[in-house]
Amino acid sequence: MTTLVTGGSGYFGEILVQHFSAEGRRVRVFDKVDNADRSADVELVQGDVCDYSSVGRAMRGVEEVHHNVAQVPLAKDRELFWAVNVEGTRNVLEAALRSGVRKVVLTSSSAVHGIPPQNPVTEATLPAPREAYGRAKLEAERVAQQYVERGLDVSIVRPRTVLGHGRLGIFSILFDWVRRGKPLYLLGSGNNRYQFVHAD
Repeated sequence: MTTLVTGGSGYFGEILVQHFSAEGRRVRVFDKVDNADRSADVELVQGDVCDYSSVGRAMRGVEEVHHNVAQVPLAKDRELFWAVNVEGTRNVLEAALRSGVRKVVLTSSSAVHGIPPQNPVTEATLPAPREAYGRAKLEAERVAQQYVERGLDVSIVRPRTVLGHGRLGIFSILFDWVRRGKPLYLLGSGNNRYQFVHAD
């Protein structure tokens, strides 16, 4: 079985690639950039998720897709958010449907919840995005639902902040502030609860 990991050169994508390789799967990465640590037995198809022809090329012979490409919130280009997160997802889903892919796992974001009314967030927590990234990711989920209605098997995950070896997520900012002697801000009473996902 060939498993395609879009965004496979990124942090979370690379973790999936390593996991699937360890299971003995044939793994193909679709990304704009190569990862210097990519194993020689992992195939790379370089391309842009916004370019349907390159997505289609990557999809050939694939049975399962893990779609992780995203334009993250640090970018300020709102049109790029939409192009990558919504239209890029549409390209992946369309190519998967046309290629007869058996399963697609779409990595969305907890940003679709905005500021949730309570923590922890559960499957019952309703989406209420407050910024462009969360709105784009929620729209990508709606696009995925359209493909489910057309017969494509799609599961959606909304991970919270992913931490693990070599990545501290938002904590890296806090450690940087401490290192530079900057003040740390207390939100509310300091009793806030946060959810994280460990990469392993």
